[in-house]
Amino acid sequence: MAIGQLVRALQILFVDMVRLPWATEFPWQGWIDSARELESNHPTVARDAESTEPGEQGGRETRGRSRDVDRLVTRFKQQHPRYAERLVAEVRVRQYSIRTERSYLEWLARFTQHHGMRDPAELDGAALTAFLEHLVVKRLVSASTQSQALNALVFFYKRVLKNEGIRARRLRRSKKPRRLPVVLTRQEVAALLARLDHPVSWLMGGLLYGCGLRLMECVRLRVQMWISAISASSFATPRAARIASCRCGPA
Repeated sequence: MAIGQLVRALQILFVDMVRLPWATEFPWQGWIDSARELESNHPTVARDAESTEPGEQGGRETRGRSRDVDRLVTRFKQQHPRYAERLVAEVRVRQYSIRTERSYLEWLARFTQHHGMRDPAELDGAALTAFLEHLVVKRLVSASTQSQALNALVFFYKRVLKNEGIRARRLRRSKKPRRLPVVLTRQEVAALLARLDHPVSWLMGGLLYGCGLRLMECVRLRVQMWISAISASSFATPRAARIASCRCGPA
C-alpha cells in the first residue's frame, strides 16, 4: 500500500468511523501531499532488511560498526544459509519483533565467527560458555547484553537444532547493577500525556501506556489491526487483541 493511501485510510478510520474530535483538525492532506515510499529496509515496513547493530544509531563510528555487523551476518548467511533461514522461520512463527529477529541473527553470526565460522551443530556448551565469557572479559559488555546473547543462542539450539541439553557451564557473568524501577503514578502519567500537544504523539503515548505496546509495535501498527480491534470479537494477532482492551491514558 502506498503511503498516501495509508494516510487516506487512517483519515477514513478516525474521521468517519471512530469520529475522534482531534481527527477533524489533523492535517491529513499535508501528510498525503508529502507522502513518499519508504525504503525497502525501513524497520516499519520490512522484515527482510539487512541487520544493524542493535540499540545503536548515528555517528560515524556506529555506522562503521553497523556495516561490520552487516558483512558478518551476510557471511554467515552465505556459509550457513539453512541455519539462517530456519532461525528466521522460528522467530516469525512466534511473532517476535523484527529487532529480535535481527538481534538473534547477529548473535549467532558473532558466535560462529568467534569459533572460526564452524558449523554451530558441532559446538557444545563449552563453546557457548567460552563465547559468553569472552564478551565479559574482552568486550566488557553489560549483564543485559550478555543475557541477550545467551537467550539468542539458547533459542537457536533449542528451536532450530532441537538440542534441549545445551547450556553454558560455570558461566562467569557480568555484574548486574542494582537499580530500582521507576513507576509513574496515574496522576504523573496523566500530566505527561497532557504535555503531548500533537494528536499523533498523544495517541502513540496513550497506546504505549494503555496497551503496554513497545515503541516499534506501536510504530508498526496497521489499519487492519485497528479495524479488527474495534469491530471484531476475535483477533488475528496478539497486538490487535491488546489494542482492543487498551485505554489511551490513565483512568
